Amino acid sequence: MENFAYACLTCTIDNNPTSFYFSSVEDTSIDASATVCKHPLITGDYVKDHMYRDADSASLSGIITSSEKSVKENEIVPTLRRVEEIFERIKDEGITCSLVKFVPNKGENDSFKIRNNLVLNNIHWDEGVNTLKFRFSFEEVMFSESVQLDVDIDDELMPNIAEVTEKTFTESLFKISEVKPVIVNYLAEEGLVTKDFYDHFFSLNMDQNWREWVTGGVTGAVAGLTVLAATGVGAVAIAAGAAVGVICYAICKGIHGAVVNNKFKVNKFDKWSDGEKKRFEELLKSIENELNQLNNVVRIYQLTDNNDQQVVLTFVDEYVTMKFMKSNTDVNTVRCEVLDKNESLIKSVSNISNFPNNFADLKSSSALYTKNDTYLFCAYLGAQSSKERQTLTNYAIVISSIKPENIGSAISQIVRQYIFK
Repeated sequence: MENFAYACLTCTIDNNPTSFYFSSVEDTSIDASATVCKHPLITGDYVKDHMYRDADSASLSGIITSSEKSVKENEIVPTLRRVEEIFERIKDEGITCSLVKFVPNKGENDSFKIRNNLVLNNIHWDEGVNTLKFRFSFEEVMFSESVQLDVDIDDELMPNIAEVTEKTFTESLFKISEVKPVIVNYLAEEGLVTKDFYDHFFSLNMDQNWREWVTGGVTGAVAGLTVLAATGVGAVAIAAGAAVGVICYAICKGIHGAVVNNKFKVNKFDKWSDGEKKRFEELLKSIENELNQLNNVVRIYQLTDNNDQQVVLTFVDEYVTMKFMKSNTDVNTVRCEVLDKNESLIKSVSNISNFPNNFADLKSSSALYTKNDTYLFCAYLGAQSSKERQTLTNYAIVISSIKPENIGSAISQIVRQYIFK
C-alpha cells in the first residue's frame, strides 16, 4: 500500500474479503460516548450507580476522481459508477465493515485505532463532471451473548413483563363499516343520492336497527347540517358512542363546509345499477383506504393482564416502561408510572380511574409523555356503564403522532378531498 492509502475500509462481499483504499480523504470523525444511569430513591433523591457504553459512530468524507488512483478496490481502480453501486449495496445489505485512518506518508504501522463492526447507514454523493465527492456515515453494531439464568418463575419478586395486544385505530375505536352509512345519509340529504339508490344501499348494507339510527338518530337529533356542525361531538356521541361520534361529527362538519359553497366533486348517484354501484363502491373504498392511514398515526395497545405488570413500548426513538401497581390497602386503587429507558420517572398517576373515559376525551395537554409531537396516553375503553374501572384489561395504551383533538379535522379533510372540490 506504501504511501497511497490515507484510509482503508474492509468488509466481506459474497464471501470474498474486500478492501477499499482512499487517498483523498478530507475528513474523518469518531463519536464515542457512554450513558450514566440514575434511579429514583424513595426519599426523592437519585442515585447514579452504573454506566454503559453507547455504540460508536464514525464518518468518512473525501473525493474520488476518474483520472487518478484516489480509490482502489483491492488492487483494481474502480469506475465512479462501480463505487456508487458497491457502497450502496454495502448500505442496503447491512454489511459490517472495519475502518482505519492512516497518518499521511507514515505507512501501515502508524495508524489510528481500527474501528470494527461498523454498518454504513448514510451516504451522500456529489457527482461532478469526472469527480465524485462522498460522505459516509457509520454506526457500530454491538453484539451480546445470551446468558441462561437459573430463575424461579414463581418467585413473587419477579417483575411481570406483560404482553399487550396491538389493535388498529380504525377497527378498535370505530368501525369503517359504521361510517359509510353516515356518508350515504348526508349525500342523500344534499340530493347526490337518489331514493332508489339510497334504499338499495341500506337494504344490502345494514340491519334495521342501524338504518333507524342513521336515518332517525343522527338526522332527527339535530335539525340539519348547520346545527350538527355547530353543536359538536356530543350530539352524536350519545347515540353512537364517543368514538363513532367523533367520526360522524367530522364527516358532517366536512360536508357542511362544502355545502355552503355548493361545489361537489362527485356526480349524483342515480338508479341502483352495476355501473353506479361500482362507482359508489370505488368512492367509499378510496375514503376507507385514506381512513386506514390513520392506523399509522394512532397506535393502540390493549392490556391483557389484570395483575401488577410492566409494559415496555417503543416511543419515538426510545423505550418507555409503564408500570401498573395495585394498592395493598385499597382494592379500588391502581397506580401507574411511566419510566424512560434509564428507569427515570416521567409521570406518576395515583389511580388509573383518573385516566380519560374514551378516545374522544384525550387531550394533548393531558398526555402522560410528549416527545417530537408524539403523545402517550392510557384510556379506559370498556363499556361506559361498567363499574370495573380497576380492571386493567379494560384499558389501552394509545400512542398518537397527531393531537387527538385534531383527529376530527383530519377525517373531515379526508372526506372533503374525495367528495368536494
